[in-house]
Amino acid sequence: MEDIQIERYQEDPEVRGCVHPLSGKWQLLIDHDDTPHLLIRCQVEHDSGEVVPGWIALDDLLPEGLLVKDMMLSVFGKESSEEEPAVPDAE
Repeated sequence: MEDIQIERYQEDPEVRGCVHPLSGKWQLLIDHDDTPHLLIRCQVEHDSGEVVPGWIALDDLLPEGLLVKDMMLSVFGKESSEEEPAVPDAE
């Protein structure tokens, strides 16, 4: 397993933070609604038709109209508690 980096963006209006491996193969962005957005580095077709390195989002691979946020709401409910129980530290 490779090392990962965790970044927090206090001033960013859209993204709270990012988790990514040092290789840059993927990114897990967390928005201000605490919704995760998985981006995978791969070859993509540019508007010009040229194939270039780029990012594809997991949301873009799901059936039309379905988002990760919607799947999470179906499991965790429409309202999340402001006070979630603390997770004990691993020993």
